[in-house]
Amino acid sequence: MVSAKSCNSIDRKNYFNNHSNTSVGESVYGKVDSGIRKIHKNNAMSLDFDKPRMVMSIVLLGIICIAIVVMSAYSANLQKTNSAFETKNEFVQAEIDSINMQISEATKIDNIEKTAVSEYGMVYPDASNCITISNTDTEDINLAATIKDEAYN
Repeated sequence: MVSAKSCNSIDRKNYFNNHSNTSVGESVYGKVDSGIRKIHKNNAMSLDFDKPRMVMSIVLLGIICIAIVVMSAYSANLQKTNSAFETKNEFVQAEIDSINMQISEATKIDNIEKTAVSEYGMVYPDASNCITISNTDTEDINLAATIKDEAYN
């Protein structure tokens, strides 16, 4: 069994043995730093390969933004046109309502009767103006001839 003190001394020996070839100006982490630099160089090289993708992505994003602006302008134009049509529609609906009121006033039976009596001289028929037709009279008599005879007599 190894004591904790002996483990520490073994670890220190291994540490210094592994890092004994460092020079005076180089830190213990110098090798790691150079590894990181290599990784950055590899990333820079991979960025060189990704530049066309990045440019295409930026161009695509720009096109999408321009399309959004154009669609917003088109939407605003449609909304303006729609508002103009709604205003015209309200005006036309007011005219239709006015004409419907005039029609309902003109088609009242009292107004029709007043116009017929005053302008056309019409009167309600009396018993002398009525013709009665029975089933027995229809054998030999023509209805048109009967009306004609009554009208001229």
